[in-house]
Amino acid sequence: MGKSVRIMSLFLRTVICVGIFYTILPVALASASSEDSWSTGTAGGTARISHTSVVYNGKIYSWGGVNVSRRQILNTLDIYDIAHDSWSTGTAGGTARSEHSSVLYNGKIYSWGGSDGNGCLGTMDIYDIAHDSWSTGATSPVAKEQHTSVVYNGKIYSWGGRDGDTTFNDVDIYDIAHNSWSAGTAGGHGRYTHTSVLYNSKIYSWGGVTGYSSFMDIYDVTNDSWSAGTASDTNRVNQSSSGLYDGRIYSWGGRGGDNDLLNTISIYDIVNDSWSVGTVGGTARENHASILYYGKIYSWGGTSESGSLNTLDIYDTSVLPTYKNLPNDNREINLDEGQIVTESPYTLKVRPSTGSGITGVNFYVDDTLLCTITNPDSDGVYSCDWDTEKYHSDVRVLTYFERNDPIALERSTIVQATSTQTATAQSSATQDSTILPETGANTKGDKNIAVSIISIVTLCIACRFFWTKKMTIQ
Repeated sequence: MGKSVRIMSLFLRTVICVGIFYTILPVALASASSEDSWSTGTAGGTARISHTSVVYNGKIYSWGGVNVSRRQILNTLDIYDIAHDSWSTGTAGGTARSEHSSVLYNGKIYSWGGSDGNGCLGTMDIYDIAHDSWSTGATSPVAKEQHTSVVYNGKIYSWGGRDGDTTFNDVDIYDIAHNSWSAGTAGGHGRYTHTSVLYNSKIYSWGGVTGYSSFMDIYDVTNDSWSAGTASDTNRVNQSSSGLYDGRIYSWGGRGGDNDLLNTISIYDIVNDSWSVGTVGGTARENHASILYYGKIYSWGGTSESGSLNTLDIYDTSVLPTYKNLPNDNREINLDEGQIVTESPYTLKVRPSTGSGITGVNFYVDDTLLCTITNPDSDGVYSCDWDTEKYHSDVRVLTYFERNDPIALERSTIVQATSTQTATAQSSATQDSTILPETGANTKGDKNIAVSIISIVTLCIACRFFWTKKMTIQ
């Protein structure tokens, strides 16, 4: 009797240990893979500060700024190839300037404002990437430096900055197609050497030199109005251009409130209006430029305690692509598990995260590919019309990315015939029920039955094992 108890105890402890192992292991692996981290790229280009950078087709274009060692304001162009971790140069051009802003639009880089060493500028230089050539745009009514700019719907919105002793909270708007300037409603806390990003037609500006550098000012482009977000607990000036990824704003480097150079990273979650921090890393610096590309932030140039830099620090957010909730809906797909669907066609909708270069979204029903969608609507939603009279059970969505593995989303549904479909089914005498048959080869119902059978068989074998062992020992 004692031996049988010991055998049963040993078996149960083994089962428990295996269960814990297979429960904890995926969680541990997921946690390890989600940690943010730092690395470096190849140093290159001309060491410079107060320049700008944009990314286009996997290459980072850095222009302007100051070569401190030569006390020279630059109009040269350094190009970093991300995939090959290598450097080259483009044609120098435009007015040499620093403390300006640059945006990318339709393969051209628009650089405006800044200083040429003699005063602030209102001129616009335009670099055509494909043709490696330079041109100019209209001069603005206002000259300023240390401002920020973003582009939205063919217009460049520039905010903040200064001209000598005057600090601005004005919005200057450049219409690219019409090569003309206008003004938006002034608002927010006037500041300079801050950072700004665009998200869902709103411009989020934070940090910089002002009495309120930890405050978040939000400009609604559509309504031409201002609001405020939650202030952070960190003040930063001379920070880089921030990166936006998966609904979060990442700001790194700069100089803190205690006048120390920083290599910390502040993360603002736009949806939850909350702040967090990332892993500290990279060379503490200010007056650099940062670019976010496929979940990684590339920070180059600037100045450290030892002088101006041409080194490259890379921060990996390790934020994997996900499906976001649909607009005005708290679901990732407009279907619930087990939902009864009566419409035909039924429009399937998903909204994958857009930070990792989506190449296409495939919609399957019953292992049959219904749609491959490459372009979302203005809200980032991908849609596919599902003929529920033809395909009736499991829905599976796969989103493909340039760098990440595809992510899947699945729902098991029941398609219920409409009155027209019911009449057709009854007249053909092929089905008595108003629930349409499942056409998939591997439905979840079949899977559940199989799992149940396997579980029962396993239990029977286990019981037989214990009973046999017990009888043998006795």
